[in-house]
Amino acid sequence: MAFAVDQATPDDVAVLSMLIEEIETHYGATDIPSDAERQQMINHLLFGDVLIAWTLLARDADRVVGMASYSYHWLSTRCSSRSCSCVRPTDAAVWPTC
Repeated sequence: MAFAVDQATPDDVAVLSMLIEEIETHYGATDIPSDAERQQMINHLLFGDVLIAWTLLARDADRVVGMASYSYHWLSTRCSSRSCSCVRPTDAAVWPTC
């Protein structure tokens, strides 16, 4: 499977929100913010006046199959480290390395 990797854009906020929910659920989170709250956080962190985090998306054709993010701050997503990457288990035999 060949992936194309590119930087996330504001058009990717909805799919990023879905990926973050999948990661949170995978790790057993029970207090996951709503989709609207996640999208607001993503817009603020990735596309706000001050860039706090950067995210790359892996795509297979037009479908997003994974992400990698990085922040100089500890709060980029809710991952426990400064960087986070994941590929959906339905798309490859790899799951988050947060």
